Amino acid sequence: MLKTNKPVIRKLFSNKAGDTIVEVLIAIGIVSSVLVGAFTISNLSLKQIRSAQERSEAQKVAEQAVENLDSMAAAHPDLLTRDTADTFCKASNSEVAIHSSESSPNPVCLIQGKYLVTIKRIVPTGAPANQSSFTFRVDISWDSISNTGRDKLSISYRVLTVRDTT
Repeated sequence: MLKTNKPVIRKLFSNKAGDTIVEVLIAIGIVSSVLVGAFTISNLSLKQIRSAQERSEAQKVAEQAVENLDSMAAAHPDLLTRDTADTFCKASNSEVAIHSSESSPNPVCLIQGKYLVTIKRIVPTGAPANQSSFTFRVDISWDSISNTGRDKLSISYRVLTVRDTT
């Protein structure tokens, strides 16, 4: 007959009573640390993606404003000689809207309810009064998604005028 060693079997199973509360708390702490890290990284990534989308939209708005500069200059020749302290934008009805400062912007210059478009003529030092090209800077600003104030994008563009040589 086969003899079994009962005390060894009892000893083997008696040590496996279960995890202690300390072991469970340590496991919960490790799992929660990993989850918090993953959440933080995904949240940061989401903010960066949204910020890139906003910048891309602002780039499109700025490019659209630059495309309108030639027609604005043709329709409103006074833009070429306007005081360089004035900023302006194109209203939806093809009129030029002047606004005095960014702190009190003209609501017409707000595109999509978010992007403030300002256009300013830049006069290089020593430029002749009868120049045939004029440089404009288009500034787009919007509230930052990361709550760090306002983001800004600028594009410069040169408008060439056609001179009558007759």
